[in-house]
Amino acid sequence: MAVGQLPVQVREFARYLSELLGRLDQSAGWCGVFWQRDPDGMRACLEGAEVPPWDVVQALLHDLAADRGVPEAEREADTARALHRASVAAYDARPGGRELLGDRLDMMLTEQRIALERQADLTRQLGTAADPADIDRINLDLAWVRDDHDRATARCAEIQERMDRLADAQRPSWVDLGTATPDDGPHVPRQDPAPPAEDLYGAEDLYGAAPQPQSQPRPHPEPHPEPVSDAVRELIKLRGEGRSGEAHGVLVEAAGWPAELLPAFAA
Repeated sequence: MAVGQLPVQVREFARYLSELLGRLDQSAGWCGVFWQRDPDGMRACLEGAEVPPWDVVQALLHDLAADRGVPEAEREADTARALHRASVAAYDARPGGRELLGDRLDMMLTEQRIALERQADLTRQLGTAADPADIDRINLDLAWVRDDHDRATARCAEIQERMDRLADAQRPSWVDLGTATPDDGPHVPRQDPAPPAEDLYGAEDLYGAAPQPQSQPRPHPEPHPEPVSDAVRELIKLRGEGRSGEAHGVLVEAAGWPAELLPAFAA
């Protein structure tokens, strides 16, 4: 927003307020009182530099009811309320809006305290007054002081409500992204638990016998007893005939047999 530029909602309400005053006798009723007691404030509201408190707008609607009738004032009330609420929301949202509201709340609290003190003083004066003219004057002043106190109290509540709405609007919001489901993100594939030890018994029936370790030597097939006996007889015969070369050949062949068969040749 450019410096000095009014929010659209503030300009819209200022235009509405000007049209509302155009239907009233501005020298009479509450409108006349406001012009008399705070002319600068009234001009500021009509120009959009300020937004009047809601109690001021209500008082002007009472004047409208007196001048144009209650039905017309009742029809106007909803429009006035909606435009006023939008206007103060936009006005407060400007930079420094919260600080300005805080200053005005302090000012209204001071006016409220002063009105109470003035009311107590006038009440004491009324108790001692004897002249009828003094009594009338004190009663009139007391009525105005009570109105000042009531308006200050209402404005304190309104300003506090505006500060609360502004704080809610400026509070960061959190977005609920939901709860992660088991399918979200990487996960370890499900594995069946290992079967208990007792279930492993009989596994040989399903998968066959466990293989023998490769480090164990494969057993040699045992030679048939008859070839062993034949080789021994042949060796004895060749030695007896002095045929040592052929006997040596038989021994070389027998050397490839299992060790447990060799004692038969040493006999």
